[in-house]
Amino acid sequence: MILHIVNRAPQSGQAASQALAVMAPEDRLILIEEAVFAVLDAQWQGWRIAAERIHALEDDVASRGLADIAGRQQPELLSVDAFVALTAEAHQTVSWY
Repeated sequence: MILHIVNRAPQSGQAASQALAVMAPEDRLILIEEAVFAVLDAQWQGWRIAAERIHALEDDVASRGLADIAGRQQPELLSVDAFVALTAEAHQTVSWY
């Protein structure tokens, strides 16, 4: 499993769409930093393509006041500890900026 780490909002660049384009069925994607704004876009292709494999960093979601909105898209919110564990589980990580 490859863990794709995206830190740019889908609306502000190509990082998220490029990560989605190369994801294999067993890969996971985590939204961090500004990328958590993806929860505001119900039409973002990630929700249609790989919703069950998309996570968001809980602290970043909360610090941007998006906790209630994140529930609509239902990405699995990960604590920092869970993020570290997922990173350790991955065979490789790829950061998308």
